[in-house]
Amino acid sequence: MQSANIRAGRAQYQVMTTRLEAQFNTAVATLTGARRVAASTPVEVSAARVALQQATARYQSGLSPIDEVAQAQRLLVQAQIDDSLARLNVWRARLQIEAARGNIQPFLAEAGQ
Repeated sequence: MQSANIRAGRAQYQVMTTRLEAQFNTAVATLTGARRVAASTPVEVSAARVALQQATARYQSGLSPIDEVAQAQRLLVQAQIDDSLARLNVWRARLQIEAARGNIQPFLAEAGQ
């Protein structure tokens, strides 16, 4: 009976270890993807700002309607939202990594700065 309990305990330990490794690996992959997205969004924001400036200049010169400016403003806001979400996703993935490690204190210390 004791031998069966020991084997069951070892099996449970192995299952838990495997789950934690899978969580950690998933978090690392998520972080890698989130960093790639976050690296590209500032370029999108910059391009949207330039497009808004150009649309505004064309409108002020009488070369385009106001709805072109409104569309450019909408695109800029969307790019800014995408940038913020991308940075948030990096933080989320970092939290997942620390949670999988079993200690979120380093994350909390950095986030509190």
